[in-house]
Amino acid sequence: MDTPTKILYAVWFLFPLFFLVMAIWGKLEKLSGQKNRDDIRDYLKQGIFVMFAVLLAIAIDQYALESIVQVVFFDMLPLALFRILLLPIVLFILALIIGPSKAIKVSKAPGIGQHYDRRGKK
Repeated sequence: MDTPTKILYAVWFLFPLFFLVMAIWGKLEKLSGQKNRDDIRDYLKQGIFVMFAVLLAIAIDQYALESIVQVVFFDMLPLALFRILLLPIVLFILALIIGPSKAIKVSKAPGIGQHYDRRGKK
């Protein structure tokens, strides 16, 4: 494995690492008693999803990408271009396969004249 490939893989691993660090950060906020602004489970799910996509992209790059590029594009475009575009394409295809996340339901907004305190109670 050459140096540019190692650098590309390292950059690819930064994406899931970001989500996992955010999940750990949120858990530490929760343990320290601070108000938790974000859902930790969302960061964890996104981190696992992106990690799976990175591992799949690396497997495709190592075992199939070069032969696919030679068959389809006849070496008209450099392999490095396809290596750079591989992770976004894998993420897009996996997102289409898995589908969107659950919709966030917002409760009905209070009408005029209804007053609520900060906790959402009348």
